[in-house]
Amino acid sequence: MTRSASGSVSPYYTQEFLTAPKLCGPPRLGSQDVVVPMVMKWIAPKSVLDLGCNDGKWLHAFRKYGAERLVGVDGPYVTAETFHLPYEFFRPGNLAEPIRLHERFDLAVSVEVGEHLAPKGGANLVRSLTRHAPVVLFSAASPFQGGPEHVHERWPMWWARLFDRAGFSALDCIRPRIWSDPRVEWWYAQNILLFVHRDHIRKYPALKNERSLRASQVPSLVHPRRFLFFVEKALGPSALAPEAGLPAGRSGHGIRPHSAAFLKRDGDSFAG
Repeated sequence: MTRSASGSVSPYYTQEFLTAPKLCGPPRLGSQDVVVPMVMKWIAPKSVLDLGCNDGKWLHAFRKYGAERLVGVDGPYVTAETFHLPYEFFRPGNLAEPIRLHERFDLAVSVEVGEHLAPKGGANLVRSLTRHAPVVLFSAASPFQGGPEHVHERWPMWWARLFDRAGFSALDCIRPRIWSDPRVEWWYAQNILLFVHRDHIRKYPALKNERSLRASQVPSLVHPRRFLFFVEKALGPSALAPEAGLPAGRSGHGIRPHSAAFLKRDGDSFAG
């Protein structure tokens, strides 16, 4: 993400960085193209609000899979050149403060945003999300996940308590389905949840077999790819070298390409 705790642009990212994805054309297939079709099947939203939309790639995916009315809110650094949708879909706003658009949506989205806001700002973010929609697709960085401008990393239970106060229950129906999918970045596979207002759950028959969780029941998970990254960082490349029974060679984010086979053999979930 590209915001500081105050909701403004982070100096860590340059305008060149922000512009590059748009100059390369539509967003590449990735996490959103795995997660969004699931959500569309369950919720079938016609209108979607994304708080912390950045370049709009998640909104772009919702549009691709059938959503019609789209609004993205983020800091003023988002420009027409960096946004993957017509710029009229974008509205500038400070995510650390309450957002009031005076309209309702079928679905609100905020993925990997809350960790960039101080605790008060995080609580305001949840209030802004639940004010605008009965269903929220949400993820935020967990403790020690790391990343630029991460000022407030919490386990999912902390966020679930805020949603619970607004009358929303957690449904952990996405993570099991994407946990081992190599197309999905590990931070989404580790953190993403669906929150549904308790008065609305029965309106979504496709979710009837999914268990609603109280805040205290939401599991805190550490993804294997994250675990291996820290193993390599702490112990050095030799920890994952051939003499350890694992082939050498690197892929993105410091994770070696052998990891899928290693995890398949030795188990693929680590409780946090």
